[in-house]
Amino acid sequence: MADNKPSSGSVNNDLPAGYKVVNFSDLSQQEQDKYGPQAHDLLVNNYPDFAKNPSEDWKVWKENIGKSGFNAEDGKKQLIVAVINDKDKLVGLTDVEILPGVNDLESGVDDSKSRYVLNSYTMGAGVKEGSVFKPDVNEPYAQILQATKESARAAVYQFQAEADKHGINTQGSLQEHDKDNKKDPEKHLSKIMAGAGVQVPVVGYDNYSIPIYPSDVADAKGSTQAEKETAAIKDAAHANLFMGDMKPSDPNQSMADFIRGFSRAYIQANSAFKDHPEQDPGYQSMMKYADKLPIDLTYQQAFDINALNTKQYLGMSADLTDKQRDAAVERISSMSDKEKATLLREVAKDFAMAETYKTAGDNQEQRAAALKQYPDLKTVYDGEKALQNELGRFATPAVMKQFKEIAVDTISSGGLDNMKSTLDSKQHVTPLPDSMYAHREQGPNL
Repeated sequence: MADNKPSSGSVNNDLPAGYKVVNFSDLSQQEQDKYGPQAHDLLVNNYPDFAKNPSEDWKVWKENIGKSGFNAEDGKKQLIVAVINDKDKLVGLTDVEILPGVNDLESGVDDSKSRYVLNSYTMGAGVKEGSVFKPDVNEPYAQILQATKESARAAVYQFQAEADKHGINTQGSLQEHDKDNKKDPEKHLSKIMAGAGVQVPVVGYDNYSIPIYPSDVADAKGSTQAEKETAAIKDAAHANLFMGDMKPSDPNQSMADFIRGFSRAYIQANSAFKDHPEQDPGYQSMMKYADKLPIDLTYQQAFDINALNTKQYLGMSADLTDKQRDAAVERISSMSDKEKATLLREVAKDFAMAETYKTAGDNQEQRAAALKQYPDLKTVYDGEKALQNELGRFATPAVMKQFKEIAVDTISSGGLDNMKSTLDSKQHVTPLPDSMYAHREQGPNL
């Protein structure tokens, strides 16, 4: 994991020449003081209401960056990964909070050896036009967001590797996005799409409330503190939760326990109701969701099930956009006749292989014949087995049907190499023993 760390000065291949990705943890004090105020200015421009909270002051961020994250009593640690453009200006960042688990005296659960990852902000340079945020047209906005998200994930992996050495479990990652925002859809959709490779939505959990921050109470209507708190609770903002692509240190911890631990950690670190978490709508919604989950469903299983449903949940079409189609036509038109012929043969093979896989279905004889004709189909069949082994009883016919539909698209688009790489990266997964399934009813569809 150490090799994945986005060290200062590293360059993302999708960014223009002269742009670089920097991890604030690697910067000198002088560099932090140079770029830190720019990071806060970005926050003010993107999220002015959140920027009012004392916890979002640059001096607090700087203090949190300097923490190890290994001592629960130190509170949250921050990882900030930013993009610096060719004019030496900070133009985007992803801020990550490493939240310490809570020793909950009421429930008797001591979670102080766990850490939970909250991607608190992903943002790029832009301007406000009225109440709507418009990305800076002079910056590659989508590429900047993607670079910060992918590099932030690498930074979290590095933290996890170090935390493991201290006996600390880093259990998972969540980020809030409002996918149905009608007021400013471009701002939110771009952040969702930029993270598509490293985050998936928690499908079916649409009643999530963002925990209430101090400024939410301070700005609420009311003449007394009690009235302000009541108003803040009533007006709690709603969003959608997205899971990060992480391999939990304890792979057998249930998704339900992860959500409970995360909610306690989040409320303790950020909420205006940290002393009375039961009053916070965010805490309430997360606890209700956790109570509906099967106790034996793990984070990794939940991630993979949600990944299968992402495209449908987000309303994403498999068709090419006009821009993608034009780029493909331009690329093909610039090829020599020999290159075109080679490409057409490859495309024809992929479509034929996809149709053969689809036709064979679950018929063992036809599958054997398909594999003999197209040995590359072994990757897809291995993928089916891996998913069934990993999900156990959660590998329902509906889930497997969804996987096979996605597999057809993957084969026909020439994506088997990517599928194989994904399979190779999941070799660590340990299926839960069947004995754990006997006492729990089937939970909700994820």
